[in-house]
Amino acid sequence: MAYTKAQIKDSVQRVVKFIEINKKAPLTVRVNKDTLKWAEWKKLAEIKDAETRLKNWIKTNKKYPNYVTTCDIKVDDSISKQIWNDVKLTTSSATTTNQTRFVSSPYLLSSSWVKQDYDTSCALNSIQESFYKLTKIKVAESTMYKLGYTGSSGTGHDGIKAIVNWLNKNYKTNISVEFKNLKDFGKTSKEQWTAIGKLMSKSNVAVFFHIYYRNGGLNCTSAITNQDHGHYEILDIINVGNGYVRALNSLSGGYLQDRKISVQECFMKKISQPSVIILTKK
Repeated sequence: MAYTKAQIKDSVQRVVKFIEINKKAPLTVRVNKDTLKWAEWKKLAEIKDAETRLKNWIKTNKKYPNYVTTCDIKVDDSISKQIWNDVKLTTSSATTTNQTRFVSSPYLLSSSWVKQDYDTSCALNSIQESFYKLTKIKVAESTMYKLGYTGSSGTGHDGIKAIVNWLNKNYKTNISVEFKNLKDFGKTSKEQWTAIGKLMSKSNVAVFFHIYYRNGGLNCTSAITNQDHGHYEILDIINVGNGYVRALNSLSGGYLQDRKISVQECFMKKISQPSVIILTKK
C-alpha cells in the first residue's frame, strides 16, 4: 500500500520517540491506519532511501554520521543505529590483510563509545576502552572526569595513574600502568611494532598511545604547527606486513581509521614524554 510522505514522517517521529524511551526498536509501527511489522516498515521507500544514503556516507567517510535525515527529520546517531542496526562501520583492506597482523580486542567499537565525550577527554576515552578490554566493565567518561584529573589541557600521565588507581579501588581490580618510549621496543621500526603488536594482543594487556595529532590523522610533519595538538588513542590493529595500523579515533564523532605506521611514528616522536601507555591486569 502506498503512503503519503506525511504519514511516513508521522511514523518516523513515533519510532524515534519509542526508541528514546525504550532504548530499543519497536516490533510494529503504525502507518496511517495500518500496523506494519518492523521489517516491513524498514522496507518503505523513504526508510530504504535513508539506509542507502547512510551506507554510502559511511563508505566514503569511514565513520558514522552524527545524524541521518529521513522525511525531513534529523535522526540522531544514537537512534539511527537502532533503526539501521545492520549498517556497520567498515574499514579498508589496509588493516584486514593478514600480513604479520596483530589484533587487540575486545573494544567497544560503535561510534557512541569510540567518540570522546568532552573536548579534552581523549585520555579518559582510552582508559575507558582499555578498562573494558581487561574487565568487561563499562565506566562512563563522566565518572572519571568528575575525579578532577582532566582539565582544559587534557590529562597528564600522573592523572592517568591516579584514575587507574581509583578504578582499581572501586572495582576491586589489580591493573598496573607503565609508560614506555617507542625505542624501548627494538632498534628498527619493524622490531618495535612487532613487539608492541605481540604485547597488545595479550588478553591481560591494553595499550594506548600519547601522540601529537594533526587534524585528520593521516598526515604528519616533523615540525609542530598550530594544526597539531596532544592526543591519546587506542590502536586495535597493527599490520607490520603492509605498514598500517587501525586507530579508534575518538575525534569527529568517533570512527575507525586506517593510518600508515610511518604517520603514527611521526605523531609519537613529537611527544616529549613516553608515548606508549601499557595497562596490565594482574
